[in-house]
Amino acid sequence: MARRAIDVKLDSIAWKGDAAHNIVGFFNNTNISEITVPVNAASTTKIEDMTVDEAIDFFNDFLEAIATATNQVERPNTVLLYPKAYNHLATSRIPNTMNTVLDFLKGVHPEINRWIKVGKLAGAGTSGKDLIYAGYFDPGYIRFEIPERFRQHEVEKRNLEYVIDCTASAVGVTVEIPAAFVKAQC
Repeated sequence: MARRAIDVKLDSIAWKGDAAHNIVGFFNNTNISEITVPVNAASTTKIEDMTVDEAIDFFNDFLEAIATATNQVERPNTVLLYPKAYNHLATSRIPNTMNTVLDFLKGVHPEINRWIKVGKLAGAGTSGKDLIYAGYFDPGYIRFEIPERFRQHEVEKRNLEYVIDCTASAVGVTVEIPAAFVKAQC
C-alpha cells in the first residue's frame, strides 16, 4: 500500500507539480510554448468540434510550430491528446476516402511515431480547459527527476506498535530543450 501511495503521488507531481514544495510538473512548466487554438465553425476551440479540414489545418500548424521555433532543427516525435480529441481524430473520416484524420496526419507527419490518448490532459488547463502537447520526448530533452523512487526504512518500535517508514523524493520535471515542445489549451 505504501509503494502504491508513493507511486500515485509521484505521478501527480510529474504531471501537476507540487506548489507547496515549489516543484514544477509537466502541466505548469512555463518554458513550454503555447499555441492559440483558432475558433472553429462550431464557435469553440475544442478539437472534437472541428471539421475535418479545420482539424487537419490546425494540427499541421501545431506540429510545424516546433520546427519554425527551432529553425527546422527540432521536430516532434510524440503527440499527447485528451481522450475526446484523440477519439475525434481517430473516427472522423475524410470525405470520399476510407482514411480518418488521424490516418492522414500520420501519413503527413511520419516523424511522429506516437499519438497517445492521455486522460490526465482533460480539464488540466487554465479554467478547466483541455490540453494537447507535441514534442520530442526523449530523456535528453525532458525528464522527471526522482533521486529516490522508494525507500523502505528499518522497522521502528514507536509507542505500542511497530512502524516502517517509506519515503521517496522528486525534483520535478526538467525540460532541457523547451523549444522542442508546444502545447495548446482547447
